[in-house]
Amino acid sequence: MLSPAPGREHTVFFDDRFTPPREGETGFLLEEAPGARITASFRGRAGEGLHGLQWTWPGPRASDLEDRSVTFRYRTPNAPAVGSSARPLMLAVVAAVLTLATLLGLLVRRATSRAGTDSRS
Repeated sequence: MLSPAPGREHTVFFDDRFTPPREGETGFLLEEAPGARITASFRGRAGEGLHGLQWTWPGPRASDLEDRSVTFRYRTPNAPAVGSSARPLMLAVVAAVLTLATLLGLLVRRATSRAGTDSRS
C-alpha cells in the first residue's frame, strides 16, 4: 500500500487490460477512503472535472486500440501537527519501554546466577 504525501493532490492513471473468461460487462468503481476526496475523474489521460465514480463497458474490447482507461485525482487531508500534547505521552511511552528493558535484564541476570551459570562462580 502506498502512503501518499498528505495535503497534496495525486493523479492515478488506470488502464485495465484484463480479459474476463466469459463475455459480460466489465468495469470498476472508485470509492473514497476516509479522509481522501476524489477531485477529478475522466476517461483517458487528459480531461478535467468529475465525470463519475463508476465506469462499465459491455463485452470485451472491440480491438487493442479501444481506450478503456480512466484517470482520477484525489486529495488527502493535511497531516495533523504533532503538538505539545503528544510529547508527554511519547515521553511516558519511552520511559516505560526503558524501565521494562532494565527490569527484564535484571531478571535474566538473576535467573542465570541462580542456575549456576554465572561466570563468577
